[in-house]
Amino acid sequence: MEKSYNNYQGKLLLAEVRDNQDFAHPGEEEAIELLLKQLSFRSYSTILEAGAGLGATLDIMAKSLRCHEVVGTDIDSTSVSHARSKYPNYKWICCDTQSLSHHVTTGYDLIYLFNAFYCIPDQKKALLEINKLLKFSGVLAISDYYDRRTSISQHFLNPFATAMFKPLGVKIISDIKQQFNVLKELDISDYYAQWYSQFLKKMLDKRPIIIKKFGTKLFDEFFNKYDLMLEDILSKKLGGIIIIAEK
Repeated sequence: MEKSYNNYQGKLLLAEVRDNQDFAHPGEEEAIELLLKQLSFRSYSTILEAGAGLGATLDIMAKSLRCHEVVGTDIDSTSVSHARSKYPNYKWICCDTQSLSHHVTTGYDLIYLFNAFYCIPDQKKALLEINKLLKFSGVLAISDYYDRRTSISQHFLNPFATAMFKPLGVKIISDIKQQFNVLKELDISDYYAQWYSQFLKKMLDKRPIIIKKFGTKLFDEFFNKYDLMLEDILSKKLGGIIIIAEK
């Protein structure tokens, strides 16, 4: 899953479906607005987005929150170069979230992740790194996939739901609660059903353009993946969640 969907070409394809906006997460601006509403209880001078991708989300967040210091990180160097070129007012760093403190100085009011936490191999280690970088009473915000399965016998239809696909579930939420004071847990699974339905329709509408730019193989790979993911969402095995926590 990492290889195709989180690399630069994969992000560009997702951006193409989303009208050439630099988003690679479901819901685009609506998802960002949902998160901003949950964060409105405080002001944030310094923010960091881990797994910032092509940079559009960080740009909106920074402008909406009127931040003074803005940092975006991503593990993919080409994505970082793209973001640095398009959004030069912010600081961009190529690194993984499991080693953030080796690349970034401490003292953030807010660190957030948009559909990036699910693909971190060692999520507990990433939480420790984020904890190191947050100011006292700093805020961690995660908007991501939510594992809604109630039995170990239930399996995701999505064939790419391998060890690299680790949606937030009971165990990792428990790990978050051990390190942070969780202020809000918002189930946004109904939004995910809506967003993925809209996304697949857009993808079909833009099929000729996408195939011309990226080829039939990549189009089919992405469409099949998201179609099966929508089935998992509609069958209530997969959903979405926002978690707001305080250090």
